[in-house]
Amino acid sequence: MKLSSFMLMIGTSFLATICSPEDEPAQTFRVDTENIITVEGNQSNFNLNDAIVISTDISNSQVDTSGNSFLLSSQFYDDTLNESFLQHTLVLYRENGFGTLSEIAITNDNIQSLVGETETNNKFITTRSYYDSATDSFRSQYSITLREAGTYYLSHTRLNFSDLSKIFITGGIFELGFVEITTCIQNSNGDCAYAFEVTE
Repeated sequence: MKLSSFMLMIGTSFLATICSPEDEPAQTFRVDTENIITVEGNQSNFNLNDAIVISTDISNSQVDTSGNSFLLSSQFYDDTLNESFLQHTLVLYRENGFGTLSEIAITNDNIQSLVGETETNNKFITTRSYYDSATDSFRSQYSITLREAGTYYLSHTRLNFSDLSKIFITGGIFELGFVEITTCIQNSNGDCAYAFEVTE
């Protein structure tokens, strides 16, 4: 066999391998649901240095946007299910004197993880909701200590873009499948933002 023919066969095989359908998740489930992220007591008025408590509770049993029932846990390996999580990111906005919104950078000193894991990276509040076999759901809960008075909005990372007005919760294992849940915090306004006041 000529060297050029051999190289052509190897090149074709390589391209077939890197362009194969195996490079995509086994399956993708899209879910649009409400009331899985809540603020404790639906509270909208706080005093300075109070804590707002945010909970996420996502039932294992879901129905995707095509009407198919499935289990979120089927997107993870059984032997590591209790270490598996779904993740989402929120941003805290404050209304400024110009009537526009400013993103507030929060330090980890002002966040307390109560269930699951929550940490901040400048303005981003990233939460991991871990699988809880006792409730058959993915759960997290954390609090933010409110250090300044003002009007606040807790929402997704794209609040100023009306065409992207939902929170995205994602997770899964590449070989098994991937899930993308769109939602808003319960009792949010039409922009998917939870509004509250902090007074001195």
